Amino acid sequence: MKKKLSLFILLLSIGFITRAQDTTSLEGKMKFMFAQLSRADISSGFLEERSFPLTSLRPFNGTLTDSNKVNISTLRAGYFTLYSGNMLPSNPLLPIDSINNRIGHHLPIQNTSPIVITFGKFNSFKPDALSSNLVTIDGADVLHDVLNRSANPYLLRSLFLASPVNEDFASGNFSLVFKPELFFTNSGLTASTLYIDFDDGQGYHATVWNSPISPSYNTAGAKNIKIKVVFSDNSSYECYSPITVKEVTSYERFNPDSYSTFETFYATANHSGGRTFVRYSSQNSTGHLRKPLIVAEGFDPSATAPTLGGANYTHTDFVKALTRVSDLGYDFNYQLDDVAGYDLVFIDYNNGTDDIVRNANLFKSVLSWVNADKALGGSTQQNVVMGVSMGGLVARYALADLTKNNVPTQTRLLITHDSPHQGANVPVGLQEVALNIGRANLAGFSVESILPQYAEIARIMASPATKQLLTYRVETHVNTLIPGYDFLSYFYTTIESNTWLNSVYRPMITFSASDPQPTYRFIATSQGSECAVPVATPGSTLLNVQGNAVAALFPFLASAKANATIEANALPNMWSNGQVSKIDMSFKVYLFGFLRVKKDVFKSIKTINNSSFLPIDGAPGGTSPIGSLSVGGSISGVQSLDFLFFKLFYAAGGSGTLNNFTFVPTVSALDIQNTNLETLSKPYVGGVSPADHPSTAANFIAQGAVQASSNERHTQFTARTSQWLYNEMENVAGNNLNCSGTCFPAYGLTLTGPAVMCDEATYTVNNLQAGQTLVWSVEGPGVISSSSGSQATVTRSDYGLGKVKASVVSNCGGVPLEISVRMGVPYAVHVSEIYSEEGCGGVNSEGTVLFSTSSRPYVEYANIFKYDIGQTPAFPVEVNYYLLNADGIFYQKSFMTSQQTGTVILPRMLMPVGFYNLEMWLTGTECSEPMWEEGFIVVSCDYNSRVAVYPNPTSNEIRIGFQSADQAASSSKVSPDKVGQDFSAKLYNGKGILLREGKTDQFSKEVSLQVSDLPNGTYFVHILEGTQKTMKQVIIQH
Repeated sequence: MKKKLSLFILLLSIGFITRAQDTTSLEGKMKFMFAQLSRADISSGFLEERSFPLTSLRPFNGTLTDSNKVNISTLRAGYFTLYSGNMLPSNPLLPIDSINNRIGHHLPIQNTSPIVITFGKFNSFKPDALSSNLVTIDGADVLHDVLNRSANPYLLRSLFLASPVNEDFASGNFSLVFKPELFFTNSGLTASTLYIDFDDGQGYHATVWNSPISPSYNTAGAKNIKIKVVFSDNSSYECYSPITVKEVTSYERFNPDSYSTFETFYATANHSGGRTFVRYSSQNSTGHLRKPLIVAEGFDPSATAPTLGGANYTHTDFVKALTRVSDLGYDFNYQLDDVAGYDLVFIDYNNGTDDIVRNANLFKSVLSWVNADKALGGSTQQNVVMGVSMGGLVARYALADLTKNNVPTQTRLLITHDSPHQGANVPVGLQEVALNIGRANLAGFSVESILPQYAEIARIMASPATKQLLTYRVETHVNTLIPGYDFLSYFYTTIESNTWLNSVYRPMITFSASDPQPTYRFIATSQGSECAVPVATPGSTLLNVQGNAVAALFPFLASAKANATIEANALPNMWSNGQVSKIDMSFKVYLFGFLRVKKDVFKSIKTINNSSFLPIDGAPGGTSPIGSLSVGGSISGVQSLDFLFFKLFYAAGGSGTLNNFTFVPTVSALDIQNTNLETLSKPYVGGVSPADHPSTAANFIAQGAVQASSNERHTQFTARTSQWLYNEMENVAGNNLNCSGTCFPAYGLTLTGPAVMCDEATYTVNNLQAGQTLVWSVEGPGVISSSSGSQATVTRSDYGLGKVKASVVSNCGGVPLEISVRMGVPYAVHVSEIYSEEGCGGVNSEGTVLFSTSSRPYVEYANIFKYDIGQTPAFPVEVNYYLLNADGIFYQKSFMTSQQTGTVILPRMLMPVGFYNLEMWLTGTECSEPMWEEGFIVVSCDYNSRVAVYPNPTSNEIRIGFQSADQAASSSKVSPDKVGQDFSAKLYNGKGILLREGKTDQFSKEVSLQVSDLPNGTYFVHILEGTQKTMKQVIIQH
């Protein structure tokens, strides 16, 4: 252990010694190069070539030129460059972080923005200082003074930088003010007169310290204001400072510039407090709330990140967002106020990045106040609640908590507008770039101390709400075993997945059957494509700035002294790897036209092997811009976490980047359950979602394609969404505005079930989605006997062909499904006739058929039965039968047929006398058909006469008569009294129609039937002897 500790101390010691003597860093090299120069001739005490070259100082000399345009980041860069050029024993200028602290005291900006001024003097080498032997430079690039030189090698130059702290204004209703504590100089001159030209056609206006002055704009847009200062020596300096004015006038019904009343909610142990701004409807003059629309604002970083977040998001911004919809064809503001009569109640958090649960507690306090105020005015109207972005989670959590604790919410509808129920997204590549650049060390100062927006990003990323909202978040760590100046080893990052949503939020908003149930209906909107049109593909380039274009990230790096490659990519697809970020920054120092120093400042590459992160950076969803301002749309009146990154990166537009990334995926805004890779590419139309991935919302809307745009800016109201919301709020019947004219999510809907139904069968609609219902019907001989969920049971009422139908119904109409069904197999065989063609068979007095048999050798009789299947089979069926007597199955056989009727002639065989069953059935069909059963008796003909039909076949005549008496008598078993008995005969065709008949008499014991006029075919002769009937088959063939 002692050896390990000693080694650790040694390593640290070596590290710090190396740092003290280091010339490998840019700062160390610069100190080494200029250490030998005398300060005597450097009159200002500041040398440009010695400074850390963040920007060139020379364009900002107080003369108006196209290159002399200053914003607050340029001013900070110029100040730091001047500060780092100090050659004096102690620096008379304040450190850059002190400057930023002073500016920070005036943040966040509301309607008045202070102007910051940097005025100073600095020296630079004369171009010929080296060639004129005024200074020398040795082989180690160390500069030396020349003794007794002929002239001073330095020029004296001026630096003038002035800019408002804020450069983006929501309207023309603002002021600028000069603040003496924000005037920084290394000169002894003082400002005597201050001027502003607002680029409004009015020219310069003179003003004084601490006196706000306002413009007079008639138009909105980019304004190139000018700032001028006249100093105590009558010298004057000026520069341009571009600003942007979003709009000039407002005409909202809910007036954004006024409110009826407000209520303050002071901070408690449970929440950070806030205010509610109330604007009564034009229909309400009671002085109390009557029909509240309670709006919970979203993520508001103005207190935590005033530079990036800008002014506090208030009711003014929300009302303007409503009013802008009128330009798109639907006056949402007018409908809510003048038509429906809603009273607007806007909740403004004191801390818009606080824990969501804490702001939910604030929401509960506001709701209690709203309900109490309604009661004072005698209103019993139920509330409508709208949560915008994060506000949707705040309101949903609060209402669920109240409901589960049996506290009446008096709320009938909860709307969440593009709220990240499943998490929000800032691409990890952009997070890596922002966090790493912010920590890069420049001349002893981190970038975030020079440009506070990078420090603000770090603070925002560590805020409670950010940790609760982001699906994937880059977490920074410090390796304390490594010296801090070894940046790449000292800092490292990991990608953390969200756990709060599933561990805290989801359990609260989920209601079990035993919980008190919500009285409010929950609906959701998404700014993402309803037809699953993606924003970008996995791995796409989000940010790609090269060379001097790095000014997109460092607005001051526009000189040849800085060079960088900064890239950010969308997450790669699952089960693949890819680069998500790359930073390669270097600086160069030129002296006397030659490159003397080139140093790497920061290098970082982040690559991930994606086995667990859904590629959501370009999934369908509400978007955030990273391109130009024209792509991003409005940059004022916007509130959300993504907007901070837009403000940080927007100038990178046109550098080979995407215009947008996905901030709230559609599946998150609609709260699609069991989200996976497949759900990202599903359509979500008309409140319909996949059955295995249902939305928890009772209804929802996503975005259709408008002018080639399928995914809209996060939280912006579109005309279609606004009208759909209004219809839902007012319970307008037939509200199908969330249907699509582009796509309809059939989701592979199919109707399945048996094509042949015997008696009853179950039919199922597969892939029925959440939000769809079924209407069942039957065409043909069947009825719906029961239905439940996606299934219905159909019962046959007769035989025949039919159809089972299911209409899948949603807000967007029905999807007809049907399946053809053979209802019952109409093929049930039955025995139509049974008889004995020869011998003594017939029918006894009980009507039982008698089959013939004989024990005499070679005497065998033909016994016959006919069958009927009911109709001609559409396919071959198998006929099965057997003869069953007291001993079991005597005979059985099967055969195939495609005919409706048929005749079976049993084999001529000796059959034991006695009672038999003929049992017959069909196989080869889908149904188990009933068995037909027919009884008969086998009798012996050994003592009976025989009647013969001859000739057979015949063409002209059929003769029916007994065998000769001699032949009959020759058999000892023939009863003599049976020979010559009278009988009758009838001839039938195959259809059972009687054609001929005759009978014997005392003169003739034979019947003759003429058949010459009958067609060829099979016919049947029925012979009746007393009560005994015999049937014989005869063939007529001409």
